[in-house]
Amino acid sequence: MGNNGLERKPSKIHAFGLFTTRDFKIGERVYVYPVGRKVFAAEVASLSAEEQDRLEKRGEGVYELMQPPACFVNHSCDPNVTEKDHDAYALRDIKVGEEITADYSEGMEGSMQCNCGNKNCKKIIGGIVRTIIVDENDKVVGYKNRDEIELSDIYRVMGLWITNSKGDILLAQRSMNKKNDPGRWGPAVAGTVEEGETYDSNIVKEAFEELGLKDVQPMIGPKVRMSGMHQYWLQWYSLVVDKQIEYFKPEPKEVMAIKWFVPSELKRDFEKDATLFLKGAPRWIELFCK
Repeated sequence: MGNNGLERKPSKIHAFGLFTTRDFKIGERVYVYPVGRKVFAAEVASLSAEEQDRLEKRGEGVYELMQPPACFVNHSCDPNVTEKDHDAYALRDIKVGEEITADYSEGMEGSMQCNCGNKNCKKIIGGIVRTIIVDENDKVVGYKNRDEIELSDIYRVMGLWITNSKGDILLAQRSMNKKNDPGRWGPAVAGTVEEGETYDSNIVKEAFEELGLKDVQPMIGPKVRMSGMHQYWLQWYSLVVDKQIEYFKPEPKEVMAIKWFVPSELKRDFEKDATLFLKGAPRWIELFCK
């Protein structure tokens, strides 16, 4: 395991953990892990204590016996990797000697006590993920479940503005199952910053989850205070990607379609029918379509 920059060592979080033996850059692939064998409920009692500790629930009475190195990755409320399709990518720069951690609460059934020791530790993970609530200066004042957010609450959102070297703009059409603004066109990637996340870690996670973008290192852009039906701080990032549409891998639950727009085409379509776009479109068209 040490050959790829990782090693198994005792962990302060839980039993053993996965630690780095070299530095990893933000967006870099940290590890790949194979699919573990399927285990049914009737077989669990016959497994060793160490094997039972590596079980991941995959359905009613069905488990996966996690394989190295993923089986040694502990949870943290401030994770440094995100996992998708059996690959794990760095959410930030990771220094040699750091423990690799992931967010167990993503897709988790039930709940469990957290021992990560992070200053923003949720203590209990699983269930509903909370949104960060901030003040007019973007200072954290609390956390709320999404269904508890009031119209006066201010939260954090990030947006990724993707262009190619010709100046074309990549926009994403929101899935029709979205609660807010279904079917409308907006920035290629956007997301609400959740408890335990920063703007920077959220952009890496969302770019990967929504469009399948790996190894992204976007440039930070302006941060603007948005108001209207919703109140939030919006941190912009920009990224140049010279790829055809087929290169991207949209997540159907999040994105219905993606399309490259010529700036003049985008302005024309917006003027023709503004309801096709998110309500914040005038602001980001003004910022980026000059």
